[in-house]
This record gives sequence, structure tokens and C-alpha cells, in this order.
Amino acid sequence: MERLIVITGTPGTGKSTLAKHLGDKIGADVIGANEIATKHNLVIAKDKFGTSIIDIKRLEKVVNGIARKYSREKKALVLEGHLLSEIKVGGAAVIVIREHLPVLIKRLEKRKYHFDKLRDNIISEAIDLCGSNSRKNYKKVYEIAGGRTANAEALRVLRYGRRNGESIDLIPELLKLIKKNKNFLA
Repeated sequence: MERLIVITGTPGTGKSTLAKHLGDKIGADVIGANEIATKHNLVIAKDKFGTSIIDIKRLEKVVNGIARKYSREKKALVLEGHLLSEIKVGGAAVIVIREHLPVLIKRLEKRKYHFDKLRDNIISEAIDLCGSNSRKNYKKVYEIAGGRTANAEALRVLRYGRRNGESIDLIPELLKLIKKNKNFLA
């Protein structure tokens, strides 16, 4: 089984929950990218919604340093965060967790996301931005659906592998949202 695992996906897809489950199952430490960014003073600004803007290049250096330390100590590590799709973590296997758009909307509304931020995240999920970025930056990328089967599916792909490049098509769900609410893209 892989010893360095990155869990990424759009905010609200279940990354933290999946990372904790995998960490417990395989005896790995779990560290979030946001935790790393805060601890290492990588927050360079806030956007208009109050979301932290992270120095990506420095995040990549720090995360790779942590990964190398775990590798030298022969310890398993699960890293989680949506920004991890935008960097390269040497030797990591990546799980991109995907979620159906209506479920994601409910989760982001519960978190009180501003509509513009919610819409941006929904579009990012529909076009598989985290998956696309991950496939550019990593060799082993597995895409799984969120929900009840996510934990078992993640363990399965890490144990047995699966063909890279598999994709979950959420564009029809986005088109349905747009048809239902013409102002969704306004």
C-alpha cells in the first residue's frame, strides 16, 4: 500500500473526513494543507470573502520537506487539501474526491459560503479542476465519488490500483443547475 497519499478535491467534497478515515485505517499521520500554511506563515493575503491566499511555491517546498521527513522515517502520511492538486509532492499517490453538485451546494450553503464563492466552487467541481491539476502534477491519480462508499473505494484503489484518468462527469448536473436558474452564471 502507498505510504504517501494526497487527498484533494473541491472544498466540501469530504477530503478531511476521508483523510482521517485513511489515516486511522493505515496507521498514517494526517496533515492538512491549511494547517501547514498557517504553521509556516504561508498566508500572503485574504480574498474578498476572507479566504486565505497561500504562497503556492513556498507551500510546495514545505510540503515536500515534510514528505521527505516521513519517507526517511518510513512513516505513512496522508496530506489533505484542495491546493495540493496545484503542487507536486514527490512520490505521492493522489485521490481526488468528487461530489454531486446538489450535495456540494448544500454543504457549502451550510458553511455560509457567499453565492459567488459557492458558484466558483461548483463550477470548479463540475469541470474537475482538482482532477485536471492533479493529473498534470502527479503520476498516480485516482478519482473517486464521495458519499457512503468513498472510504472503501479509497482503500481499494490504494491497495489494488485502478486505471489512471478515470473521470466522473458532472457537466450534466451543471447544465441542469443553469437551466433551473438562468442567473447561476451571471
